[in-house]
Amino acid sequence: MKKSSEELTNVIIMFDPLIHHWLHHYQLSTHHNDYQDHLQEMRLELLRLYQKFEGDPLNCIDHRYQFIAYAGKGLKWFLLNRLRQSTYQVTPTDPVILSDLIEELREECSKESIFLLEQTVKDHLKERERKIFNLILQGKWRNREICQLCNISERTLRNDKKRIAAKLGHLFKEKSKNLSFSCRF
Repeated sequence: MKKSSEELTNVIIMFDPLIHHWLHHYQLSTHHNDYQDHLQEMRLELLRLYQKFEGDPLNCIDHRYQFIAYAGKGLKWFLLNRLRQSTYQVTPTDPVILSDLIEELREECSKESIFLLEQTVKDHLKERERKIFNLILQGKWRNREICQLCNISERTLRNDKKRIAAKLGHLFKEKSKNLSFSCRF
């Protein structure tokens, strides 16, 4: 069903904060060279997602919640694909979600390995330890940055790394014979 231009304008007005959320999440400020290009392309993608969505998010609250989830995921992947094609290095501001890391590694690892790692981490690590472990796996963050993201001191980070190594060391026994697992953290 073709939507009216007034309806499409209302969609942009109502769901524009969702676009700005993802731009901010990937550290694209208004000063970024391609900010306006990304913003306009994401608005067009939002309208495409709205056209495909079966429901009325403008008038029905239940449909609105469903559309926010649907469009949020669609906009995230749309922006990620655009950024992968660009020459800029982008680091998300909220890197502590294990599922995002697993999505990135899905091509490199088998599904069984990913499932086992995810279950082991959930079973053995506390919430803060999972965040720290995820940041360490990404390999992009220095200790000071991890401390700032997790709102902890460097001493606490050292202690958490030791606990993580003790809890998950058995996963890396084969490979850690040549490496000092706890020092790697």
